[in-house]
Amino acid sequence: GEADPPYPPFLVLELVDGPSLAGTLAGVPLDPACVMDVVAQAAAGLQAAHRAGLVHRDIKPGNLLVGSDGVVKITDFGIAHAAWSAPLTSTGTLIGTPAYLAPERVAGTAATPASDLYSLGIVAYECLTGAPPFTGMAVEVALAHRDRPLPPLPVVVPGGVAALVTELTGK
Repeated sequence: GEADPPYPPFLVLELVDGPSLAGTLAGVPLDPACVMDVVAQAAAGLQAAHRAGLVHRDIKPGNLLVGSDGVVKITDFGIAHAAWSAPLTSTGTLIGTPAYLAPERVAGTAATPASDLYSLGIVAYECLTGAPPFTGMAVEVALAHRDRPLPPLPVVVPGGVAALVTELTGK
């Protein structure tokens, strides 16, 4: 809405009647078919953002809302970067959540659509296992994404699902 003194301009967003994916997880693995549905929907949303020249830079369970109808919405584009814009962050400043940070971001390169897809792969990993692949202090977790392979997925995860997660999280 437009500014109407004394009221400032405002945004009205869609109400998503449901929890974030983080609220759904609560440390318990989800069914692989459900995880693939969430990943497919989030990937479609990311594809639309990437086509528009936006890189989200903070894909994580807390930024994926799941409506009561099962529709996944990507939220919090607050630190998104437009490919055509000047950077808003200083050199050496890392933006994003360490638990989902792509290895190239830890190495200091700019975020790209591939960075968002890596983060989505980490979300899928967490959904399938009930926990993120790396834990510890933020810097330790970020460096683990850069330097260490992901722990293996449980053997009960179907091969095709595991292959997709491996592809998304390729370094």
